[in-house]
Amino acid sequence: RHSGEVSGFTSSSLILPDDKIAIVALTNQDAVDAAGRITRGIANKLVAFEGATDPKNEELARKILAQLATGKIDRSLFSDNCNAYFNDTALKDYAATLAPIGQLENLRQASARLRGGMSFHNYVAKFAKKTLGISMYQLSDGKVEQFLLSAQE
Repeated sequence: RHSGEVSGFTSSSLILPDDKIAIVALTNQDAVDAAGRITRGIANKLVAFEGATDPKNEELARKILAQLATGKIDRSLFSDNCNAYFNDTALKDYAATLAPIGQLENLRQASARLRGGMSFHNYVAKFAKKTLGISMYQLSDGKVEQFLLSAQE
């Protein structure tokens, strides 16, 4: 999936090579994600991927969160690129951020889609003292390429 924007216009393309499908939407609206919604909506009708919930992915996200809170991860879960990102400094930062916000109370998937040859899963994680967003990108072999946390309002 890719999106682009210039003043007054937006585009979105979604390519599903395994299904031999390419979808492109062009709009004259740049203030909203109309083109993205159109391509995802069409793809959803054709292959029913958007928003698919997989309990294995949710369990993986929970496992990674728990590991990051301790500052130690199972490196076999991650791609080489992601393992390079999670160096000692990053792991200490994640532990220092996650430990004080308490136990994970709830984790729910907000969206899922294909993006750049990877599956993307967006979660909302409610902890005792804070709510975080999680963006998890997985390669086709199941290894996690990116696991990003963001503060939620």
